[in-house]
Amino acid sequence: MKNGIKRIISIFVCCMMFFGMCSVCAQAASITPIIYVGDIGNNVLYSYPNAANPSPVFPPAEDELEERVMQIVGGILYTTVVGDSNQGTSWMNQGINGLLRDMICNEFGESQNGVGVNKHRYPLSNYTSQSDVMTDLIMALGKAENSVGLAHMYLFTYDWRLDPLENAASLQEFIKEVKVRENARKVSLLCAGNGGVIGNAYLYRYADTARDNVASCVFLNTPLLGHSLVGDVMTGNLTATADKNGGIFDMYKDITAVERANALVRYVNDDPYGVFVSLFEDVLGETESSNQFVKALVWLINSAFGGQDVWKELAKAYNDYLESDGEKIYGETLRNFMRYAPGMWALVPQEDFDAAWGFLFPEDDASDKLTKKVNDFRAVSAATQQTLQNAKANGVYVSVVSGYNLQILPAGSTINEHSDCMILTKSASAGASAVKHGSQDVLQQANADGHNHRSPDHQIDASTAALPESTWFVRNLPNLRYESETAADFVMWLLTTGHQRTVWEDPDYSQYMSYSASKDSISPIGNENLKYFLGDANVDFHVNVADARTALRIAVGYWQDETEWGMRLADVNSDGAVTVADAREILRFCVGLGRFENYKP
Repeated sequence: MKNGIKRIISIFVCCMMFFGMCSVCAQAASITPIIYVGDIGNNVLYSYPNAANPSPVFPPAEDELEERVMQIVGGILYTTVVGDSNQGTSWMNQGINGLLRDMICNEFGESQNGVGVNKHRYPLSNYTSQSDVMTDLIMALGKAENSVGLAHMYLFTYDWRLDPLENAASLQEFIKEVKVRENARKVSLLCAGNGGVIGNAYLYRYADTARDNVASCVFLNTPLLGHSLVGDVMTGNLTATADKNGGIFDMYKDITAVERANALVRYVNDDPYGVFVSLFEDVLGETESSNQFVKALVWLINSAFGGQDVWKELAKAYNDYLESDGEKIYGETLRNFMRYAPGMWALVPQEDFDAAWGFLFPEDDASDKLTKKVNDFRAVSAATQQTLQNAKANGVYVSVVSGYNLQILPAGSTINEHSDCMILTKSASAGASAVKHGSQDVLQQANADGHNHRSPDHQIDASTAALPESTWFVRNLPNLRYESETAADFVMWLLTTGHQRTVWEDPDYSQYMSYSASKDSISPIGNENLKYFLGDANVDFHVNVADARTALRIAVGYWQDETEWGMRLADVNSDGAVTVADAREILRFCVGLGRFENYKP
């Protein structure tokens, strides 16, 4: 009897252990690992990367990078200010050659001189001490709500100079490796920045089988329709010219000196990467005071010291250089780097492609192999919207995230378009429409699908994007700055899903969200959240130094874009007119020396 009871107990214990092990195995198998396909910064190029101590080629070591940048910037300043184009050009070419000479591909679009990337085959938890792997964004994602943890996250590295379709094939093999390592049915892809080019190529090349390997695919601030600045450089359009009367305009684009000066001021005010604020942090500390001080300084220079005239004089001096020696900017090193890198061609917008090809191959003498690579990806780029739609229809949970309301680097021809400071909103969203950045125009929804896809500030229309129901926009958040807790939680919410996410399912993640720098967080915005604030002269739903500058320009008759709302909000003393006194009161408010009675923060 006792032996029978023992047997029953033993069998019961064994069953409990068996089912417990099954439960653990099932739980492990239920985790969908994440593969991070990162931006260029996540893909450091090394000379012979498999060597014991490989040396970085791009970006180079910090001391060398600083030297090269100083040569380029110093050459530009020396040429425009001093007027010595020979010395200035010499310094610029030294910097450009030092940065690019070891990165030039051969005429077939292949790497040479042993340059490549390190491969990271193991989970990211194995690389926590490696700064070239563990970015702030990756670490934030590892801690985010519902995160699978770094133990189930991987980094796919690729040589961004090479053919994206070849990189997509490598990604396919890496996905298979991760599935075996994790005993997983599928993986999730987070394609950030330039990584979206590879993700797009992957969904295009493996359209029929992607659903068998990929559960969800998130495109985060990616140039899905090309990179406007790359298009400007590769068409030779990153130049300016002046007429004899001093009117400044781009060679191929009708952009005046005043427009570009305004864009430069907006860029410094946005200061997306904290470059300008950091110059004052040693004195003022890492506080909002540093940010407001920079904005006040820019306002003072532009308004009191004739910033527009200063810009015009510099542009005219630069133009003199372009007329005499401008071709030297596009020396053989820069030309060869651009013309032989398929990955650079993949960033050229469709509308710039023919001009870029004619500029870099005026004799149309590219090798057949390179020509095929470039043309093959041009077909990928042209089909982007259809590729995303097909992937979603076939069962891949595709989500797209774009930024808006930040000034793009004011060096090219798209200075008046919405961006995340790096990628145009239209490109990152795969086709959303937008009014001119900084304008008070109102955009109407183009496609009536029964849903409202227009932003509450009437600046963006998502109905023209590839995936209107699954495309999100974050206002005022710089490119790939998703390391805050709320931003990382949002990205992980998109990735760890068992169904197709939409902009309607969670009120915390509405189609349009906004980033608060002071709170370092994102939050949903709707018509009820965007209030008109007294002092908001440029009607961007924030009161800052830019509004003081706008009010002053209205007061002196210089501002031509005022709206009825802007005029009302600029009149902070309610005397029926916008005067210098209003501008002064707005500025005092911004630096903490005053407050409007009915201001609602």
